[in-house]
Amino acid sequence: MTKSEKIEFALVPLSGIAAAGVASSLPLELEIGQLFLLVSILVLAQGLIRDLWLLVRARRSPSTGELRAAQCMCIESTVGVLGIVVGFALIGTGFGRPIALSATGWGVLVAASLTFGFLIKDFVIEWNPWRIRREKDHLNLLVKWRP
Repeated sequence: MTKSEKIEFALVPLSGIAAAGVASSLPLELEIGQLFLLVSILVLAQGLIRDLWLLVRARRSPSTGELRAAQCMCIESTVGVLGIVVGFALIGTGFGRPIALSATGWGVLVAASLTFGFLIKDFVIEWNPWRIRREKDHLNLLVKWRP
């Protein structure tokens, strides 16, 4: 694990503790659609912050890796966008069941979401040929829909 990955992983439980600490100002209940939206936004925000950090790091010491085209998409982004679509669909259809969240529940929800995002961060879905593969710090990939 790199130093930045260790820092990110250490921030996961701290974020959960912070969420539990401010839980009194957060809703006591969320519907399933809202829960999908929240988790998806957390995963996407985590990925955005990581990508911005990677860009800053790349500008400081440019990599020798060349930009290469690939027919793929980051799993973290795919899961986040699909979660937002599902969340809005659930909210729009009125399908919802309230889920109670205590301070501990908020902390676990945030920490679990960020842990999930951390675990899937290095994977991409490739569609030609169809496969899921690991692509560490995939900043040098140019997404192409067609060959």
